[in-house]
Parts: sequence; C-alpha cells; structure tokens
Amino acid sequence: MTRVTTLFQTPLLQVLGFDHPADQIHVDGKVEIVPAYCVTFLRAGQFSIVRRTGTWMLGPGEVLLSYPGISQRIFHPSEGARDECLSIRFQQDLIEDALGQLPDARAVPREQTSARSAFQMSLIADALEAKDEMLMEGVALAAAQLLVPEEKQFSLWSSVESSYGWYRLRIRRVCELLTQQYACNHSLTSLAKLAQMSPFHLNRVFHYLVGVPLHSYAVKLRIAVAAKAIREGKSITDAAYSAGFNSISFFSRTFRRHFGVSPRRYRELKHSKLPFMQGAKRNAINNVTGDYAWRVHGF
Repeated sequence: MTRVTTLFQTPLLQVLGFDHPADQIHVDGKVEIVPAYCVTFLRAGQFSIVRRTGTWMLGPGEVLLSYPGISQRIFHPSEGARDECLSIRFQQDLIEDALGQLPDARAVPREQTSARSAFQMSLIADALEAKDEMLMEGVALAAAQLLVPEEKQFSLWSSVESSYGWYRLRIRRVCELLTQQYACNHSLTSLAKLAQMSPFHLNRVFHYLVGVPLHSYAVKLRIAVAAKAIREGKSITDAAYSAGFNSISFFSRTFRRHFGVSPRRYRELKHSKLPFMQGAKRNAINNVTGDYAWRVHGF
C-alpha cells in the first residue's frame, strides 16, 4: 500500500508525501497513469520505474520527473517498499507561468543526486515549515525547471558540490528575499552583499542550484504574479504594476517572450477556456539579457 499525505495545497499546486505503512501489504507492478506534471524527490529507500522508453533505478537524493498521461510501473527491492518521497504536483497554469509553455516528456525521467537537487529539496522543506503560499509557489517555479532537459557538466561545479552547505544558506537567503519582495527593485550588488559573494559568482552559483539565471528567476516570479492576477480578473495595468513592473510596454514585451502571446490575448484565452500554448514558441525569457535587466530595470 502506498500512503499519500497532502502536506500543502494552493490553487496552483499540491505538495504530497509518499510512504508505505509497515503493517500494510504493498503490491508492485501495477500500471499507473501519471495525472499531472510532477517533480518527486526521493528522500529515502529506492525503487525502479518502468516506462515505455526504458527502466531506471532511483535512490536517495534523486528526482523523478513525471508528465501527464505517461504510463509507468514501479518495482521495489526484495526487502520491500521502504521509500519515502516528497512530490510537487503542478496545475497547468503554474507550469505555464514557470516555463512559458508545456514541456514535452523527456526520455530520461531522472535527475541525479547533486547539490542542485539537495538545494531544491531543502527549499521545499523550508516552505512547508513556513506554511507560506507565495514562498511555496516560488520554490515550485524553480523545481519546474527540472522538467526541461538540460545539459549539465557537474565536473565544472565541483567546488559548489564540495561546499554545498555554505552555498545553500546564501542562495536560500536570496531566494527568500526575491520571493517575499518580488515587487521591489533589487540590484545584483545588494543581493551579492546579502549572499556574501561577488556579483559574478552569485549569478553563476544561483543558476547552477536553482536552474535559471538570477535575473530570469526574478522576472519569472513577477510574470507569475502578474499572470495570476490577470486570471483573477485584474486589469493588465494593475497586474503589471502590482507585480513590480514600472513600464507597461516592457511588461508586455516580457510577457510575450515568456508565454508567446500578449497579456490581452492571454486573458482572452484563459477566460474563454480555449486551449492555451498550442504550438507556442519555446520559452525565451532568457533573451532579456542579465546586463540589460539589472542595469535598466533593477532585477
């Protein structure tokens, strides 16, 4: 038997805990259909997962990436089901907010153990303890980046891996500040001072641990806040200013780069319940270069 516990829930996401009661019989090999986009962190134990594209064994610290509609079967070692997992289940709106479009299922559903996976798991634990909706949605924006395949060269980041504890505390401070004060203008210099790192080093380490450059994370937070406000019925102008954008034209350009449609068209599609993001261009939020974003707009 698999026990599922809802640890946190907002209209955009669920955080679920999975384990197996010792006094209950667990049967492996049942076909499961994934119901939603999920990022699942394996905290303890191990299991293998079988999908049409292959079989993978996952152990502590690794991350399982799941996409709606995929069929899979899970098998445990001979000693039984002893795994414990923490999973973020995303509503489609949050995935669109994070990535600008819906990701395609990737061939390899596993993110290997690294400082990045450990850091994101620690952010989830912090947000659960704080019981803060905005903080949890900010953490989810970062976790959603794992759903997009990316080439990583961990050997280039051996210093971060070996000094993970030192970096974790400092990058977490920056994430918390940006999430709690998303509408404020933060300079790279002030954030570097908070993290006790050089601006250049902060930007590189943040990208490695969170999955996106620092400026992009700040923009994604604001875009997500504005998109949510538009879905809730706010005017485009009010949504932009409440999220911290000081220029409607810049907001509109940034919104279009992220979602592939204008704020006005986004509102029409969401209110009409028509399919959204069909054939949209790949998320191009990173086309807003770091230098321009920090220098002109302060984030």
